[in-house]
Amino acid sequence: MLKVLIVDDEPLARENLRILLEAQPDIEIVGECGNAVEAIGAVHKLRPDVLFLDIQMPRISGLEMVGMLDPEHRPYIVFLTAFDEYAVKAFEEHAFDYLLKPIESARLEKTLVRLRQERSLQDMTVLDDTQQALKYIPCTGHSRIWLLQMEDVAFVSSRMSGIYVTDCEGKEGFTELTLRTLESRTPLLRCHRQYLVNMSHLKEIRFEEKRPGGAADARRANGTGQPPLSEEPERGDWAVKWRNRDRLSGRIFHHEGNMISNDILRSLRYTLKTNNNGLVSIFALADAPVSAEQLVPWLKKEDEEGFARCPDIVLSNFLNGLIYAKRGKDESAPPLAVERRVNNNIVLKKLRIAFSLKTDDILAILTQQKFRVSMPEITAMMRAPEHKNFRECGDQFLRYFLRGLTEREHAKS
Repeated sequence: MLKVLIVDDEPLARENLRILLEAQPDIEIVGECGNAVEAIGAVHKLRPDVLFLDIQMPRISGLEMVGMLDPEHRPYIVFLTAFDEYAVKAFEEHAFDYLLKPIESARLEKTLVRLRQERSLQDMTVLDDTQQALKYIPCTGHSRIWLLQMEDVAFVSSRMSGIYVTDCEGKEGFTELTLRTLESRTPLLRCHRQYLVNMSHLKEIRFEEKRPGGAADARRANGTGQPPLSEEPERGDWAVKWRNRDRLSGRIFHHEGNMISNDILRSLRYTLKTNNNGLVSIFALADAPVSAEQLVPWLKKEDEEGFARCPDIVLSNFLNGLIYAKRGKDESAPPLAVERRVNNNIVLKKLRIAFSLKTDDILAILTQQKFRVSMPEITAMMRAPEHKNFRECGDQFLRYFLRGLTEREHAKS
């Protein structure tokens, strides 16, 4: 069965194609869209096998839209056009096929035969990432697609929970595109393995020899700090440390790198004053057996030899085991949920349960660390993502919380 998404701004054209496709027993039409913005969200949500895509559409053309899709999950592309002149351009974009309007059933059948053959070989067609520069970066929200123009992009960051795009005003959105795709399709410059930056928004880069690794401060053209980055040189002579005003605390801080599962697991080992064997026993409580040897690469830093990224599901199992270790395990109760994708909010919630913390306790821990945050902000981080007042738990929040939690636990012993 081939799952098909139809994208055309003309309702009659969509209807004609739908009628032809519905006559095919192995075709499932999963959706129809009247513009590229709707289509981007539908592709991410519905994951069609084939995209029948009109080339000429208002604001964002079909050719431009294809460049906004993640190459690793892009469906077969069959372009639709009323003008034969677009055929050459369609194949330059490595489309699977193109159909001239009005679509003839015999010509459509030839395309479907080829699609079935290709599908049986599992040979997914993708675009060459270097073909066309992006004019917009599509960012997904709870119920919308936000198209951010390239000139308004300040930087892009890779976090434990995904790829995020921040504009010049500090507004942030999640995108399905990878850093690799954005680096190859935009003018953004990679100055850190987890960051791309728009150089047109920088005012200056100030190097200070006193800092470790010869780090530097970069300032935005509007006078405000850029998001924090710090790393040894990876491309040319780039070794930058950005400074930014932390929105929660209102303080200038120096970022220490993005939090990943390895950092959290390593931090909690120190909090618990335990060793690898102690961690093994905690995993066992969650019925997720691991060996001390398996833990070694998961506890290393990214720049250490033998480093391996700790999978999210491993961290989730450990946090569940920690809850059982601290609170006891009721064998008659259903097991705790194991998340395959873990973000900072999930980590914070599970640690709150494990250490029997109230919101007041979390506030006190962060206040002790001189990290200013309000009670409502903490409460918002505990809410479900779909809640209107939900707030993302940032890396700096979690880092200061883990430090404060460690001091709190060590003071007890």
